[in-house]
Amino acid sequence: MDDWYGFDDFDKCVRVREVTTDFDLYEFRAHLGVNGKELDFTLDTGSQVTIITEQSSRDLKLDLVKPSKYLVGADGTQLNVIGESEVELSNKNKSVDCLASIMRGSRRNLLGIVEIHGLHLLHVVNSLACCFFVFDPFTEFAELFQGLGTMPDIFSIALKPDTKPYKIFSPRPIPIGLRDQAKQEINKMLELDVIRPVDVPTEWCFGLTIAFKADGKIRMCVDLTMLNRGVQRELYPLPRVSDMLSQLSTGQLFTKLDANSGFWQIILEEESQLLTTFLTPWGRFCYNRMPFGISSAPEFFQKSMEKILHGLEGVICMMDDILIFGKNSKEHWKRVRLALERIRDSGMTLKKEKCQFGMTEVKFLGHLVSVQGIKPDPDKVTAIMALTPPTCKREARSLMGMVNYLNKFSKKLAEISGPIYAVTGASDFVWGPDQDAAFLLIKHEISKAPVLCAFNVHCKHRVSADSSRQALGAVLLQLNADDEWQPVEFASRKLTDAETRYAMIELEALGITWACEKFDFYLVGRVFEVETDHKPLITLLGEKDLSLLPLRVQRFKMRLMRYQFQIFHTPGRCMYIADYLSRPSANGFLDSDFVECRSVERFVAACVNEILPDSTQEEEIIRAISKDSDCLDLITYIQSEWPEDISSLSSEMKRLFKVRDHLTTYGDVVLYNRRLFIPKSLRSKYLELCHDGHQGSVKCQRRARQVFWWPGCSSDIEEFVNKCNTCIKFRKYKHQPLSEPTLPSGPWVELGSDILDFKGQLYLLIVDYYTRWIDVRRLYSLSSSEVIKELSSIFSVFGVPKVLRSDNAGCYTSNIFKDFAVTWGFHQTFSSPRYPQSNGMAEKAVGTFKSLCYKSKDIHAALLAYRAAPMAEGFSPGELMFGRALRTPLGEPRSIYVDYEEFERIAVSLKERQFQKWNKKHNAKYLPELTKGQLVWVKAPTDVGQKGIVQMKDKHPQSYWVLVGDSLVRRNRKHLFVLQPDQDDSDSEDGILPLQLDSWEDNGNDGNAFDGSLLTPSVAPNANNSSDLHADLDNQALQEFLDVNVPNIVDLENNPSALHTNDQATPSPSIDDEFAENPNEGIEELNEGASSNNFELQDQETVSKYGRKRKPKRDKMYEYYE
Repeated sequence: MDDWYGFDDFDKCVRVREVTTDFDLYEFRAHLGVNGKELDFTLDTGSQVTIITEQSSRDLKLDLVKPSKYLVGADGTQLNVIGESEVELSNKNKSVDCLASIMRGSRRNLLGIVEIHGLHLLHVVNSLACCFFVFDPFTEFAELFQGLGTMPDIFSIALKPDTKPYKIFSPRPIPIGLRDQAKQEINKMLELDVIRPVDVPTEWCFGLTIAFKADGKIRMCVDLTMLNRGVQRELYPLPRVSDMLSQLSTGQLFTKLDANSGFWQIILEEESQLLTTFLTPWGRFCYNRMPFGISSAPEFFQKSMEKILHGLEGVICMMDDILIFGKNSKEHWKRVRLALERIRDSGMTLKKEKCQFGMTEVKFLGHLVSVQGIKPDPDKVTAIMALTPPTCKREARSLMGMVNYLNKFSKKLAEISGPIYAVTGASDFVWGPDQDAAFLLIKHEISKAPVLCAFNVHCKHRVSADSSRQALGAVLLQLNADDEWQPVEFASRKLTDAETRYAMIELEALGITWACEKFDFYLVGRVFEVETDHKPLITLLGEKDLSLLPLRVQRFKMRLMRYQFQIFHTPGRCMYIADYLSRPSANGFLDSDFVECRSVERFVAACVNEILPDSTQEEEIIRAISKDSDCLDLITYIQSEWPEDISSLSSEMKRLFKVRDHLTTYGDVVLYNRRLFIPKSLRSKYLELCHDGHQGSVKCQRRARQVFWWPGCSSDIEEFVNKCNTCIKFRKYKHQPLSEPTLPSGPWVELGSDILDFKGQLYLLIVDYYTRWIDVRRLYSLSSSEVIKELSSIFSVFGVPKVLRSDNAGCYTSNIFKDFAVTWGFHQTFSSPRYPQSNGMAEKAVGTFKSLCYKSKDIHAALLAYRAAPMAEGFSPGELMFGRALRTPLGEPRSIYVDYEEFERIAVSLKERQFQKWNKKHNAKYLPELTKGQLVWVKAPTDVGQKGIVQMKDKHPQSYWVLVGDSLVRRNRKHLFVLQPDQDDSDSEDGILPLQLDSWEDNGNDGNAFDGSLLTPSVAPNANNSSDLHADLDNQALQEFLDVNVPNIVDLENNPSALHTNDQATPSPSIDDEFAENPNEGIEELNEGASSNNFELQDQETVSKYGRKRKPKRDKMYEYYE
């Protein structure tokens, strides 16, 4: 009999490359890689050469050379060969180089016998069993292998009663280079009706990330971790592996079927769909089909599969893997037909390239099932059998640690490990024949029962993984009946060249990810434990948000999303097996490991290219790193190990040590999570780039979080923005804390005075700071004499106060008014210029009076009602003023005893509460004190401002004298913003309006008026008569200047109180200041229904402060005090 060519390890072939069979022509076809691209070939065992069609050569863009030989067909006819080309053929992890002939007129690519053997696609057998296909499943059941099916069951997500919703408000970033692919994948899922757009409010919303498949395509991953915490699981029992394997003992032929995206073939209940809402850069979407990642999905899918296949003999399934077996060919194909019919009737579809028909050996449930019987998968113990003997005491002790742990499962281990144990205690490490023999016996004993146990789905399981700088090691453990963790399978592999440069946190995360994928068959759909000796991974792979992880760890966590596990920390000295398996003698990595490593690097590269699109920018950072010793040390520490003793490290390195688990390298740059680490020499440049456009500190910090980082980056940005002169000039005012609540010693001791304009008429208003008694008098001009006349009238009735507060209007600051204050024996205090809140009680009283005027027909009756109405303290202004109640039209006054001590206690208590509430609401903070010579930006509410030089602090709190141009002004601390003298901000001064520095003039014949807010010298105080804003006044020049402009002023710097001889210190803004910002808020409406149209006061022409007649402006109070 001629040799028969059959498939070699068909199961492995089709898992990576598409290999199909044409049942009519008995042809074998393979899907191979040619120079990195994919091409279909027909396997021709009779051909000595490999032939590629002319059209395929064009598609591959092959370089042709003149053919070196002539080719003839089976009938002797010469073939039309147009050239030859050197190509590389690859199948999974095997590849060969061959000289392919390019043939014109051929419709198929033929793979010759040499390349077939080189790629291990076929092997020679010396006997042949009768094997035939009863039918062609790909033709007869063609609809089973097309599109996405729909299974009959409907999945719903049940939540625990106390589950709290979770949502994100901005999509996670997707690298620019991957957005087109991600958009295509979204569109594909929309076409398949897997997802749908969401345009209604939802309580749940999750982030979307992308991962790479082994073929380079991307996979959309939705992070449903927070939803899984509240999912109520059905806990459907999974079948026992031992029960299923026992049914296979009579099997001679086997067919393995795989569902096409199995989870997506189950409809998601409409009420549960919005629970899966996820946010993308293109809007929100939710699932119409059962999504991957829901903790209750695997058990539901298993139940649905069992319902579909229920009652079929010779058919078992575990999740989406279906195995059909028969004791002979006839029985096998009959069962295959019945199973395919049942699957077709259910609406389910299969994945063609993963289905295997009529096999004599398959891998199922971690075992090799063949005509010879069932045997454990040799991959389980490959990691143990590949171990090499220890080379030092440390490795020998690590081996003995593993032996001692496994000794509880086999007493032989203690007997045979004696020679190795003796080596660990000797002074010198000597490894001889006795130790070699013992080492081989240990490996043999560990690789079989009772040390190695069979997987049991009803037991708890744990993945133990560890990493070194050379290899990864892992073991799947199972909790047996004696509460001991017994190994089920071992695994290890060496690191790729790129992986050896990973940071330690990335290696540990890689070890866990690789271990879970290695034991994927056992773990999918189950809740298991993961132990690690790297404590930071508990947070990174646990609750931490995906966007806050280092890029590679991000990728690993995405690959782990399909598993449900609890991660915990175990000291490295207790992870005996995984620690020893991670030694350098581990197995070499497979092509799949290399592909995964390459996909990780592609993901990192895409993210880095997004934040470093300019190659010159990258080169600049690399040059700066190469010149920075700290950066070079940092790269060394990341790619090797951080020192145990960090006391000798620089302060910068100590700060980096605290975040070492977030640092990694990519090429020659350092990354913090997904942000660039910037060397010291470039930080000032990146601060300027970040602040381009002069955004606030919060927005600049947000921009930085997208691109770059260094220790203290946020605080440096905040400091840089706070010191930016351009930003300072346009900065909003900050609230200062209100002054401590105090009361005057009694009624009519301290008064507040202000002038208001209402409907074209001027009024003088007086309010008592103790009783809040308000008195108002009509004024016919703003002259000091007119104000003095009305004040004298009021004082003659109620007496002379000790203190009179006012603003800096000319009628209050003139010499004649000062003489009036001296004559009548009261002291004046002035509010800060352009800061009326420091006379808050008077400003509030103005609003109250205006409110009464608007609402009342009779202003006098309204004032009486106000004075007689009890306040929050329980007393009315009239009772506090006179010690008795005022008689009103309501009736006889009540008899009352005014307890002033009780009133003061309540009043202070109320003010304290208001004080605390206001400060907290406005986040009020004291501004730092200014010093002489500081450069400031002088700004007022109605002005943009200009530069000034601080000269001295005024006697009034929070007030300073500032030189602005050639004028000396007094301003509140709130209006002064500190500038940085070393910044060049000349370009930002275009369009800046200067302050209006004109002082008020008194047009009465009362002498010289003086506005305490402004001093304008007729001769500049400096010798050159210059208006340079950076000029400073020395003490002598300042004294001469003030002597000329302010009579009777002596040493102002040493005796600031001499500026206003009768002044008392003006307090900081009080609780009443708040009303000054809303002056139209008055007292409660007393006369409801009153119309302002009937108000008795008539509009009249008045004389302005400049002596000119002006028309009255309705409801507009002139800022004469400014």
